[in-house]
Amino acid sequence: YLPSVGVYILASYILYSVFERVKWIRTGVSVFAVLAVFATLLFLRVFTWSDAFRLSMVNVENHPRSARSHYFLAESLLNEYQLKHASGETGEEVNQYLLLARNEFELMHRESPRDMAALIMLIYLDQHRFPSLQQYNDWFLILEEVALMRRLQASDYTALGVLVDCFIERYCTLPADRLLSLLDTLEHRYPSNARLALLRYRYLKSLDEPYEVRLGLLEATRLSMPYEATTYAYLIQEYAQTRDIDAVFATTMLWLMHDPDRRHLTQIRRMFDQSPEISSDCSKNDEQCL
Repeated sequence: YLPSVGVYILASYILYSVFERVKWIRTGVSVFAVLAVFATLLFLRVFTWSDAFRLSMVNVENHPRSARSHYFLAESLLNEYQLKHASGETGEEVNQYLLLARNEFELMHRESPRDMAALIMLIYLDQHRFPSLQQYNDWFLILEEVALMRRLQASDYTALGVLVDCFIERYCTLPADRLLSLLDTLEHRYPSNARLALLRYRYLKSLDEPYEVRLGLLEATRLSMPYEATTYAYLIQEYAQTRDIDAVFATTMLWLMHDPDRRHLTQIRRMFDQSPEISSDCSKNDEQCL
């Protein structure tokens, strides 16, 4: 904002100089003129900010070298595609939104080669929407190289979640070993990272891995990161499906021990209300449930 402050100081000095030299200009007229200019600028800015798609396009025009600007434009294009697709619109014009979004993700990758979000979205789009483009770039190979050295950020976990979902939904047809190897690399660099471990758990569950394997992963995650609420939620679901009511309540007690402010109490109650396994067992053992 400092450059803008400098511009306003300069403009104020110029106006003051003009008023001093040209005495016949009335203060009211000058104030009205300044307010009119600012009102016009405000209207134009509000018009831009009122639409996310328009705003993202303006940002790319003003900041063509910004990876973030390209990301938001790509996201807006994907949202436009989903809205039109949900309303029943089809055809080449609708598909252009996908193609343009992919192009923005590629521009984002060009400006920020180590950004995981761009690479993962390119993997998703090429695997799911543009299979003919897979022959030109091995985006997953580039992602594996980035995973060796990039310092993970909050946005990377969201992107990795999209990648795991891509494999779970079978949109990504790459071998499962490549995803597991990628998670191995990240977990080796970030041991005791609950978010990475839970991504692995979600994928293993989609593969119907043995109950003991899934449970062992969750318990190890709980021991290393006892304040991660999602781990307890997954554990309760696993125990409830096997009707191990004692383990369900023991896990719930551990969760509450690590949640002194009871921030997750509503979530726990909802899980008990919505789980038929827990509800049926509670009806047989009201004293333990209380």
